[in-house]
Amino acid sequence: SSSPPNFILTACLARGMGQQEVYEFLAGHSGDWYSSRDISDELGVSIGSVTMSLKKLRDTDMIEYKEVGKRNTYHYTVQEDEG
Repeated sequence: SSSPPNFILTACLARGMGQQEVYEFLAGHSGDWYSSRDISDELGVSIGSVTMSLKKLRDTDMIEYKEVGKRNTYHYTVQEDEG
């Protein structure tokens, strides 16, 4: 079982709302897919903050994403451990 490197989570926490909060939201809803707007509404933070956090999380392989519909619309979920 792998978990995110602590330095990533620590760095996120140091900046306040960011990847940590978005990741924890997705981890708490494992198996469900959310748009950035859904996450923004659920956390009560700006869509811009959520979008920036999701872009950074996509680079860490901590979350999965899929394109839905048109115009760069994505849905996100937490990366599941395999095996």
